[in-house]
Amino acid sequence: MNKSTLFTTSLSFLLISNIVGCRAEEFGDTEAGSDQQSDALESAITVISGQADDATGESFALHKSATGWKVALAESILLPSATANNCGRAFSQVCDNATGTKTATYSSCSVGSRGFALSGSVTLTYSNNSCSLGVGENVVRTFDHTISGPHGGAVQTTSALRANYRGTQIGGGGRLSHTASTTWEMEILGKHKIGTRNGHALFDISVQTTNPLVIDGTLGRSGRTISAGSIEVSHNLAQFSTVYTVTQPLVWNSTCCHPVSGAMSATYSGSLSGQGTITFNGCGSPQLSKDGRTRTLSIGYCE
Repeated sequence: MNKSTLFTTSLSFLLISNIVGCRAEEFGDTEAGSDQQSDALESAITVISGQADDATGESFALHKSATGWKVALAESILLPSATANNCGRAFSQVCDNATGTKTATYSSCSVGSRGFALSGSVTLTYSNNSCSLGVGENVVRTFDHTISGPHGGAVQTTSALRANYRGTQIGGGGRLSHTASTTWEMEILGKHKIGTRNGHALFDISVQTTNPLVIDGTLGRSGRTISAGSIEVSHNLAQFSTVYTVTQPLVWNSTCCHPVSGAMSATYSGSLSGQGTITFNGCGSPQLSKDGRTRTLSIGYCE
């Protein structure tokens, strides 16, 4: 599969998994592979991976290790027929040296054969007008795009200034700064993901870092390690927040867009409270220990 096909497959998969996941929650179907704590962690990890991957041109990829309804749905509906026009990462676009930007604009991007479509844009704005990311330089990633489905479903992802359920205005996308030869600092300034069906809200999630994430080694998945930092995910409909703090270095490898080892603490507030520990041991199946219980969470898509 080429990069455009992988990209649109991933985006279609994201739309379907979010909509079906929320439907599963409405009926209390925990066997469907989606729950609020899994969704919160998935949102945190995918925004980290997406920010780093877009700065290096890493290809979009479906999470091959996921199991259950998400992969079955993607394979049966999307994988055989995913096609795209004018779809690709902003990193691959030509640098505008007058503004130091690279922009991917999606205006006629069809996703699969069942009527999914992507519209909007992603822009990378570099501190160096040559669009380089050397030591001492940074890049800001902003975005506003929507995937629309054939049955009234839509997922909007935006970096526009917007309030979370506590009334705090966040926005601005993400900033990646090259601080030393093998060290980067990532700030998620504000990202929102809103899912609707025929005008009715299905999910509404906001993400930001509370302490910058420190990346050691390389930006690419092979060799990427996050050694410190905290990221907050707000479920604006369920009205709770989770702050994930790195307690053991998170390590990626070339075959997985999620950490394959490491640990984070999880602090919940709002309608869901308490503390827990997230342990990564392999691709896509981290364990949550909370309230004296340990269970496996499912994170099954990549941005």
